[in-house]
Amino acid sequence: MFEKAPMDLAPLLRRLLSIRAPAAATLLGLAAFLACFDPRILAVQDLGWVSRGDIATNFLGWHFFRHEAWNWPPGLLANYAQGLGASIALTDSIALVAFALKPFQALLPPIFNYLGLWIALCFALQGYFGYRVLRCLGVSAARAAAGALLLCVLPFMISRATLHVPLASHWLLLAALQVYLDAIREPRRFRRWSLLLPASILVNAYLFTAIAAVFLASAAALLWNAEPSARRSILLQSAAAGGLAIAALYFVGFFFVDVTPTWGAYGQLQMNLLSWFNSQGLGSLLPSIPLAEAGQTEAFLYLGAGGIATLAVGGWQLARARPRIDRPYVPLALVAVALLALAISHRVAIGPSFLAELPLPYFLQEKLNAFRASGRLAWLPTYLLMVVAIAGCARLGPRAFTALMVTAIGLNLVDARPIRAIGWSLVANAGHRGHPSCSALPASVERVVFVPRITLDDYSIGEAFDLAVCAAGQQQPINVGYLARVNLVRAEAASREAASWLDRAPARNVAFAYRNPAAGLALGARADAPMLGGFHVFVPNAASRAEPLAATPLPDPAWAWPLDIDMGVQGRGGDVQMGGWAAPMVGMVWSYTGSASLLLPVPAGIATDSRLSLYARPAPKGHDLTLSLKANGVALPPLRLSGSRGFTWYPVTVPAAVLAEARGILRLELTLPAAAPFDPPRGYPEDRMRLLVSRLHVAVLRPDVDAERVSAASPGAAVLVAGWSIPEAWGTWSNAKSATLRLRMPVDRQGGLRFRALAHAYSPAGKQSVRVLVAGQELARWSYVSLGADEWREAEIPEALLPDTGNELLVELEIESPSRPAIPGSTDPRTLGIGLVEYQLSRR
Repeated sequence: MFEKAPMDLAPLLRRLLSIRAPAAATLLGLAAFLACFDPRILAVQDLGWVSRGDIATNFLGWHFFRHEAWNWPPGLLANYAQGLGASIALTDSIALVAFALKPFQALLPPIFNYLGLWIALCFALQGYFGYRVLRCLGVSAARAAAGALLLCVLPFMISRATLHVPLASHWLLLAALQVYLDAIREPRRFRRWSLLLPASILVNAYLFTAIAAVFLASAAALLWNAEPSARRSILLQSAAAGGLAIAALYFVGFFFVDVTPTWGAYGQLQMNLLSWFNSQGLGSLLPSIPLAEAGQTEAFLYLGAGGIATLAVGGWQLARARPRIDRPYVPLALVAVALLALAISHRVAIGPSFLAELPLPYFLQEKLNAFRASGRLAWLPTYLLMVVAIAGCARLGPRAFTALMVTAIGLNLVDARPIRAIGWSLVANAGHRGHPSCSALPASVERVVFVPRITLDDYSIGEAFDLAVCAAGQQQPINVGYLARVNLVRAEAASREAASWLDRAPARNVAFAYRNPAAGLALGARADAPMLGGFHVFVPNAASRAEPLAATPLPDPAWAWPLDIDMGVQGRGGDVQMGGWAAPMVGMVWSYTGSASLLLPVPAGIATDSRLSLYARPAPKGHDLTLSLKANGVALPPLRLSGSRGFTWYPVTVPAAVLAEARGILRLELTLPAAAPFDPPRGYPEDRMRLLVSRLHVAVLRPDVDAERVSAASPGAAVLVAGWSIPEAWGTWSNAKSATLRLRMPVDRQGGLRFRALAHAYSPAGKQSVRVLVAGQELARWSYVSLGADEWREAEIPEALLPDTGNELLVELEIESPSRPAIPGSTDPRTLGIGLVEYQLSRR
């Protein structure tokens, strides 16, 4: 009766495919996550893998934020890095998640670590939005899913997830590309920017910068191509998206955390022109290419062997098609080129060499300093290049495309094996850690003060991690924090405020955290003050009064004399620096105010003078610098630093009388001469640097002998006055006809002194002769076989030749025939004579 109409299954199949293909791409992203990370990283109550580096501050920012009352604006942090101007944005704690969870914090367990979940979500969304972008470029569903998987195994994306969790949110960049491409075809989808722009702000500022650039390009493209009647709507939608972005910036606290002046300048962490092809030692298939400077490691953009192959094949396919950029896509191309240029910066480097270092006007440099790690701005152009290349590869036949994608994905998984090993080891190496015991930190105290106020960084934050976790849970502010940007003026004020606690009676409602025994003595802490993490914790009202407070330095072998301190981030320098110092760098620290101070522990019972040696140089180079010194308030002779010698050991003698009254505490104050004031908004370190210090060495001087090695790492190099090369690991070469030493004479000089030297020599003639002179008189003539073994030689110094005043003696070594090395291929310009390794000056 009724005739059945034929069923058209095509729309249904297309509908199913439209659901299944994106879901498949998302699942492939999760599969990539499981190939790169131990699934145990998803455990929300595990602190082990988040207790070090940048990831530690990502967690601590959230942990403090969840336990604080709401502030206004909501993103400000009152308890973390108190006094430094912290916000949830400056801890990179993924405010998007933090804001969503804070209302439910009472329902969450005491430890809730969502960073592993976010990494997994990033891989899943990388797959989803990678698929969407490729579909917008006309790639079929199956091929788009395969291309999306390749985007999930790019080494630079995987690497970011192991280092900076919020910066692994590359799916936001792909989402921006998708919104741009969708809006070109359907302008009504332009409104999606009102969601994407504020979302990117709530994740990371660098990602927002790139996405905001694409947003502007998208608006320009639509306005350029739209009918006049539609332009009003586009402008209104642009204003709405921009307004929501500004509101998001306000909510996370960007307008309330002034970070000028701060450390770092645009052009320091830039992209190298070979970054896409440089494995930097993190690839197993292609070699590492040397970099022009170490900071370029930050701009890790390696595509992997499979990514490079895809780029080559896709580029070849597109070149054969002779494509042209259609008008709607011109703004996107221009923005990509602009971001790439910003990433490369004005200091253009290729491999180990700089091609150009172009001068920037001051006002422009000042503005661009916000993008210290400019290499990150290359991520978006890189993804645009890769999706276009994959679309070009999609022009291949089915078998060829499948073979290419399988090969490319496989190559990248193999090539990224070192990075994947890091991802898998995050949990295994750290081990499981739950909530630390907080018994050493009473909940009754109102705040935690680190004395001295150390600067938390990649290396030191792990030591303060447990103490910070406890303080956050008990709603106790701490005066330290690891932030993306720190205002140096505020940091200096916070350091001096922390130091001021040593000069007043400790407050009974404050917990003091310290490692330096001198700080414990100044506070009146007991020798058995409990430890929490890497710090002693002293709470005055919780300390037992059954016995008197400690009167001698706390028994800590790490602080025994001779005291040798690396002033960089991996040394103990942060534990002795009071006011006037910037954050430690690798191997050094610089002063940026008119005065700086150090706090050192002193052993009991010192009856002789001591020598404090600074391995330092003036900054900037080329200018001499004279320091005024005080030790526990007693003026010492000024110290003159030569601007032409680079890093050099400079000795300071601390009299026994000062140490006898030290009561275990030595405070050294360095006053620098007045300098031209710097403009506070400047971001250049060289505008503020006055003194660079790399190492600090303190030792008791023996009354009967002065003896030291003269290597680069030894304070004995401070005796080198003139005629010497820069000290090396073994010692130092003379570099002139005459080389002079300034030695400290023993207290008892009756009957004269004996000078001994361990040395070798060089001469093209085979033998070298060296005359030893004091007060112009020859005391001995030493002879060496050229390039022979180190040998001891000595000279007797009559009492009559010793100076009547002072305690220093000048010894001159006159080399008979100093010569440049006659070695084939040598370009050494020095005139070598004697190679000094060690010296001794003692009573005869």
